[in-house]
Amino acid sequence: MKKKVFIISILLCWFFIFPRGIFVFAASLSVTGGDIVLTISTAVAGGNPDPVTSEVNGLSYWANPQTYKITAKTSLVAPLFTLRVLAKNVQTGGSGSGGTAQAQITLSTTDQDIILGTTRGVLANPHTCILEYTASATAVQGTGSDVHIITYTIIRQ
Repeated sequence: MKKKVFIISILLCWFFIFPRGIFVFAASLSVTGGDIVLTISTAVAGGNPDPVTSEVNGLSYWANPQTYKITAKTSLVAPLFTLRVLAKNVQTGGSGSGGTAQAQITLSTTDQDIILGTTRGVLANPHTCILEYTASATAVQGTGSDVHIITYTIIRQ
């Protein structure tokens, strides 16, 4: 008889400590669109070349049950030219919020927020956004090329 009371009391403690059940913390993030190449054309004499943009890539993501953010960084320690990224056209999937896109960032080797306040979503109907990359250079920088490996991370906010 004592054994049964002990088991029941453990189960009741579990119910009061975790009244909504066991939580599974899950998040998923994938980049869509593949590799891109941005080519900056030669400048007009006495001026800087025009920046080049691409909106081919995007993100597909979801997170449960907490609030998450998405960060971005590059692997290139000393780029010759400037590469910026902006998350835009954030679309909420089936539930929760796709979050709020932050201002355009200049990519560096430090994680920087690009989307804040992401909640919920599911694999079958994820949140999405478009990634707008902008490459720019000055005439003083000359010619050359940069190769970036950009890492996007979804983490608890």
